[in-house]
Amino acid sequence: MFAVVNGLLGKDVTQPVLPEMDDQTAASILSAYFEDKIKTIMDSFSDSVDTVEQTSDLFCGTPLSNFQPVTEDELLKLVRRCSPTTSVDDPIPTRVLLQHLDILLPVIVRIVNASLFSATVPRQFKTAVIKPVLKKHNLDPSSCKNYRPVSNLPFVSKLVERVVAQQLTLHLDRYSLLDKFQSAYRPKHSCETALLRLMNDLLCSADEGKVTLVVLLDLSAAFDVIDHTTLLTRLQMEVGIGGSALQWFHSYLSDRTQRVMVNQASSVTVPLLCGVPQGSVLCPVLFSIYTSQLGPLIEKHNVNRKMFADDTEL
Repeated sequence: MFAVVNGLLGKDVTQPVLPEMDDQTAASILSAYFEDKIKTIMDSFSDSVDTVEQTSDLFCGTPLSNFQPVTEDELLKLVRRCSPTTSVDDPIPTRVLLQHLDILLPVIVRIVNASLFSATVPRQFKTAVIKPVLKKHNLDPSSCKNYRPVSNLPFVSKLVERVVAQQLTLHLDRYSLLDKFQSAYRPKHSCETALLRLMNDLLCSADEGKVTLVVLLDLSAAFDVIDHTTLLTRLQMEVGIGGSALQWFHSYLSDRTQRVMVNQASSVTVPLLCGVPQGSVLCPVLFSIYTSQLGPLIEKHNVNRKMFADDTEL
């Protein structure tokens, strides 16, 4: 539907990336820009890792110590819900894989379960190909700041993530661990629920004769500056992830790399020392966990809040 609408509005016209440069130069410059931007933001943070234990509520419940193996039927349902996108690092095109799924499904199930049992993520699954995407179609395509780094990951790696995300989400829902005012990445939630809550608060305040001040906050490069140590600590202490499940997340976050591709030209591969890949399956839920303490902190000051992804309204 969106593809048709964008076509009618003339938004589906692909613009060249950094049009004044050749593809190789554009890929290298964007790679350096994305890397420098993250480093600048991270350098501006104070070291707050040591305070996580003191400021967070400890998890009380049955911990998630290991991931359950997936069956062929369960994985088949997940495959059918996936977009058939292909990464340049995929050994075969996703379209071909899906056409021969009856033969390849048992092999894929073994790969997925091997990752869960061994609590490791293969290095090949941790290399992201960054496709620079213009944030808005009417922005200047010659400016690096107008591009968003969207990760393209191997298809099977995203299947592993879907299995983990499914079990992690069940655990989060069982103990109501996510911020109740986070309206993104959750079933039966959307930007509409966030707007309805905002309108309700505004109308209630008006009925009481009060003046309402609305502050809108947007986190810069929110997904790219997630500190891995802090995230792992919160997974363990606040969410109750332990054992081989915690080891799997440690493997998932460590030794990640990325490179920028513009058409067929590629930058050098660089390490990803922080953040979770935009475009990965686990990115949204891990971001929600990482920012889960923001809500209670705001609540202590008797301020209403609504959240949608990395956008916060006070």
